Amino acid sequence: MPTPWTARTIRGLCFLLTAGAGFAQTRTPAPANVPPNLPPGLYAVINTSMGTITAELYEKEVPNTVRNFIGLARGTRPWLDPKTRKMVLQPLYDNITFHRVIPDFMI
Repeated sequence: MPTPWTARTIRGLCFLLTAGAGFAQTRTPAPANVPPNLPPGLYAVINTSMGTITAELYEKEVPNTVRNFIGLARGTRPWLDPKTRKMVLQPLYDNITFHRVIPDFMI
């Protein structure tokens, strides 16, 4: 059976770790650098270990899809975390792994 001192220490460490993790999640991501010489429009810049991908978003044609993507990317639209089963308000696409990569063909 743990002593009161040990239990307090463990609770304190858990609190500090939780508070630190929460604080780390509140950082504002740096704005993405859109490559120059692009026509006016809305773009998503995806930085990968293999280089940068710039994708034009067709806001006029599919406004709901673009609004949903931007909200999830910026962390302003809540989503269900599959690990915790809780709704979270943080960027969804940061540090994710592409499902499949076929060289010179598709991501």
